[in-house]
Amino acid sequence: MVAARAHHRAELTAALAPGAVLTATEQVLRGRAGEQPGRWTGTTRVVVGGRPLLHTSVGLGPGAPAWLPPVVPRAYGSTVHVGQAAGVPTADDAVRLPLGGGWVATAWGAELHSVVRAVEAVV
Repeated sequence: MVAARAHHRAELTAALAPGAVLTATEQVLRGRAGEQPGRWTGTTRVVVGGRPLLHTSVGLGPGAPAWLPPVVPRAYGSTVHVGQAAGVPTADDAVRLPLGGGWVATAWGAELHSVVRAVEAVV
């Protein structure tokens, strides 16, 4: 939970050997009920066998580069999985994108429990 006036930065870096398996989930809720949200920046880097597989950054909250009201999600969730190829299922609130030998699923929304369910629906 990132409260008003806070700026939380999270970074996940995974360097994997070929054939390794990884599942990593990130979830964030910005602001308490009735309060203004803080700013959150999350960066995920995954390297397999010395080669980049995924490098993504997401910024949410006041001052973030892509922060464009009125679309201002309060909750964010993402799961990256390496070790199993996947198709591209989508749902109303989430999407799963294939990676070479894996996938990443992402959802945004107003409440964290809804975002978690949306990600689970496409994994």
